[in-house]
Amino acid sequence: MIKHIQTLKTDLADKDIYVWDTSKRASWTFTYLAYRCLPVKGFVSCTDTFAGEPACGNSIMRLPVISAGDLSKLDNALLAFDDEVPRKVMDDALKWGEGLRLRDMFDYHPDLYEGSHWLYGAGAHAWTLLKRFTKRGIRIDGFLVTDKAGDMPDEVLGLPIKQFDPADPNMASSIIVTPTRYHDPEDIPAYLERCGYSGDLYIYEFIRRPDMWASDTFIMLNKAMNENRRILLCCKEPMAGELIEKCLRTFGLQANRYVTPEDIYDLADEDPAKSTLIVHSFDRKIRFDAAEAAKELGFSPEYGNFATTGKSCYDRPMAYGEIDYEYDRMLEASIDYTPLGGKPGWAVYGDEAAADTKIMVLGGSTSTDVFRFESWASKLQRLCEANGKRTVIYNGAKEKADAAEELVRLTRDIKRLAPDIVITLSGLNDTGSPANKFEKFRDERVFDYWKRIEGYSKMIAEAEGAKFFCFLQPINGFKPDPDFEHNLMFVTDSGWIGRSFTDNTSSDDFYYDLLRLFHDVSGMFVDQGHYSEAGAAKIAEIVYDVIKGDL
Repeated sequence: MIKHIQTLKTDLADKDIYVWDTSKRASWTFTYLAYRCLPVKGFVSCTDTFAGEPACGNSIMRLPVISAGDLSKLDNALLAFDDEVPRKVMDDALKWGEGLRLRDMFDYHPDLYEGSHWLYGAGAHAWTLLKRFTKRGIRIDGFLVTDKAGDMPDEVLGLPIKQFDPADPNMASSIIVTPTRYHDPEDIPAYLERCGYSGDLYIYEFIRRPDMWASDTFIMLNKAMNENRRILLCCKEPMAGELIEKCLRTFGLQANRYVTPEDIYDLADEDPAKSTLIVHSFDRKIRFDAAEAAKELGFSPEYGNFATTGKSCYDRPMAYGEIDYEYDRMLEASIDYTPLGGKPGWAVYGDEAAADTKIMVLGGSTSTDVFRFESWASKLQRLCEANGKRTVIYNGAKEKADAAEELVRLTRDIKRLAPDIVITLSGLNDTGSPANKFEKFRDERVFDYWKRIEGYSKMIAEAEGAKFFCFLQPINGFKPDPDFEHNLMFVTDSGWIGRSFTDNTSSDDFYYDLLRLFHDVSGMFVDQGHYSEAGAAKIAEIVYDVIKGDL
């Protein structure tokens, strides 16, 4: 049975839990609670915009949205805050009632204090956990590893290190998964279940916090409830399936049909217009394959009838580990695209030798091809070729890259790549507080910061003889007067810093303002920030029209 290492504190068990806000961050908080099968009572609208009973349409999983004033009338309510909600926002909210950040609401699962357990992993994280568990009186028998290398000791800190034996999967009746490398939290449960392990399996999170931005499971389930759709569950690991179905029952739901990824094409007889497909596997390769098959069957985030419980947006090379992030002494991390015919840090589209025009593209995850839906940059190259323009595109976009990282990558590599045209499409990753060598001034708005850094890139590009084209990217989180569902999907915080962009953009500056391009168009996004095939195609068309005179 899958259990979470941390569960609600005993003294909070009788509280009526309400989630603060009705934003994307609130949906993350709800997801964290929901996978622990905690019966959330509702949401609190900090602006009162969406307050009302589920019948008014502003609800998720048919839970009410109440105003902060109504919260003060409840005797047993507890506000649940995301860990990253600003302190001032939290203090203002606590005027209406009791509340805690998620990290302060949970303690170790009570079952951990019974019997003894094995830690899966023997690295620094495992040692840290061992110290914490020992201090709290939780007994650990030793460490399990997938491959016990020859130089690995037989014991550490007085406890044995054993190689997990697939032939005897239940050699330990209770295993605690410890995070080690970036992907291990999802790889290990998948491996254990494939081997036939059936004991208690303790995990930190059913879906990792960094992946929640790319998973809108409960929003899709909410749509299924509102539209009386059939719920289809495709799940690889049986224990995980049990947890999901228990979670559904918490909200009065059940899966109408259950299949494994191997049998996903059996769903060909289901009507995508009348059903919603939820896919789970701890293994990202399986999630990728299932998502690709689902799209063939008519299920996709683009159509509002598909979600995965973990991030499934990586394209095949990333999902299958053919490429990955590598240390970069100037930029923290880059992707080596040489296995795919590219260069370190740069994907390459087109024939370099035959190209008449070299184009350099910079941006964040919305411009990179490590994600499932083909990027606008790749589509742009094919659009150029289709119009008789022989081009090669060097795409140096990277997930989470902000304008400052673009500037560093541009400055370092422009001499080597010698582009004729430099294109940047950015904005979203600069809406937070920068943490780089180009910190914004204390009195500088985030929009002005973004514009200043892009201005530096323009000077560098032009100094090297390249034409520079800057695009302020489409961002759905800045839509004025969003409806409830849009708010949960795209708006990180109600009334957040995005206003700095919406209030200060200009149509007669050196950049092209695409900020509002998709505000009133559906189907352009597949999650909080990434564009669908249709969205990427539209951006490619606009960029081509702008640069075609210089090709």
